[in-house]
Amino acid sequence: MALDDLKQVYQAVLLDYAASQKYRQPLASPTKAVSLVNESCGDRLTLQVKVKEGKIEQVACLAEGCTISQASAAIMAGLVDQAPLEKAAGLLPIFWRMLEGKEISQEEEKELGDAALLQGVSRFPARVKCAGLAWQGLSEAIERKN
Repeated sequence: MALDDLKQVYQAVLLDYAASQKYRQPLASPTKAVSLVNESCGDRLTLQVKVKEGKIEQVACLAEGCTISQASAAIMAGLVDQAPLEKAAGLLPIFWRMLEGKEISQEEEKELGDAALLQGVSRFPARVKCAGLAWQGLSEAIERKN
């Protein structure tokens, strides 16, 4: 597959995530909720999680904003839904290293799943905040005691 074809496939996957409605329904009684705004471009996110016995049982990303922000939120939600908090927390440093343009191992890339498609965002500093908004929300939700 030619490089241009591969880029088109990646773009299509990200557009599909951005349009996905799977994690966009508010939770009835979340145990944690974080609301954030990316002041540089206006992206808005409310991340709701329902945590029970150290596991994320449900997650909702109520997001408005650019395609990168929307796609990243949907990918992150899919990765952490039904995941132990420890596993979700373990994804954060890998994702941030990748967004900083630092190398990640093949094993780490596999852990990130489709979030690794956002690797190229590191070349566009203005978009790093877009891609990282949901992940920042996840970090804050995990750190909150209630």
